Amino acid sequence: AESLGDWARVSAELEAWAAVGIENYGLKGQVLFRIGRINEKLLKDYKKAEAYYRRLAKETPADTRVYFATRRAEELAKGQIETRLVPSDGMAEAGAATAPKPEGP
Repeated sequence: AESLGDWARVSAELEAWAAVGIENYGLKGQVLFRIGRINEKLLKDYKKAEAYYRRLAKETPADTRVYFATRRAEELAKGQIETRLVPSDGMAEAGAATAPKPEGP
């Protein structure tokens, strides 16, 4: 099982990578989003999560996760920890809630 210390190290490594600059637009968006999610869902560092969600929106405005990131940053800024927002990138990720699958006939 992964510990919070492991996730803190992952976040720190991704932050270091983001700090030196990532030229690939899609990869940059993915890294900034991942840092935000790890800090929000696992490390409970809501200020850092908010900052990375805002950075995602500013630095990669065409990224598909910007809508979620912007709305979630606004919620976190207001101290709203619980949310009904779900990321739309379709990827399984650290600590993310997944939408229920529709039941059919």
